[in-house]
Amino acid sequence: MKVENVSRVPVAIAAELLGLSILSVQGALINNALPIGGAWKNEKSSCYTYHISPQQLALYIGSTKEDIMKICINA
Repeated sequence: MKVENVSRVPVAIAAELLGLSILSVQGALINNALPIGGAWKNEKSSCYTYHISPQQLALYIGSTKEDIMKICINA
């Protein structure tokens, strides 16, 4: 996968970079408590879809989008 093909950060990677548990990141996204992305409840299901922006995560933790994207590729 090329760096430019990374459109979102997996929750597990974001959790590691933030020093939080996966459940904490998921809960924060559901409740709009983290400015790094969002969560949407799937229709006819109790499951959520999570989107974490590489750019927004980088800004939040003081990194660069390119560094975040490289981490995602190497994970």
